[in-house]
Amino acid sequence: MKETITKKVAPLIIIFLIAACSAPQSKEKYMEGYKNFIAEVQEKASTYTDEDWVEMDKKYEQYSNKWFSKFEDQLIWQEQLLVVKYRILYNTVKTQGEIESFYDLFIKDDLDTLKHQIKEYAENDMEDDIRFIVEQAEEVGEKALKALEEIMKEMELNIKDYD
Repeated sequence: MKETITKKVAPLIIIFLIAACSAPQSKEKYMEGYKNFIAEVQEKASTYTDEDWVEMDKKYEQYSNKWFSKFEDQLIWQEQLLVVKYRILYNTVKTQGEIESFYDLFIKDDLDTLKHQIKEYAENDMEDDIRFIVEQAEEVGEKALKALEEIMKEMELNIKDYD
């Protein structure tokens, strides 16, 4: 019975000890670790897989919440600003990667297709359409000029009637 309990409890104790050892023991170690973590994320973000981001999010959660609350009362205002800066940097780097992934998955193909269609249109049909637009503009311009001349003639007659 003791052997079964030992087999079940021993791994939990080991996990607890590892977790306790990885947690910063001082404000200085916390700030240094957070700085190094952010530098690592910035440097390697483009190579992270989804699984890597899950791990980074866990670590970020520890730095920005769990460990922060442990040292928050000890941080001077400059250090608190650094923590805010680190939070912004992490979320900016992560969001940038998500935007690039979104672009690669959804937008890039659409933009490439649109670019191809515009190029094909410019090479094949654009001149005919421009010619048609110019002809229509000339026709509308001629009709507008005639309408304006008629209005002016009508106004001159009306003006003479009132003299």
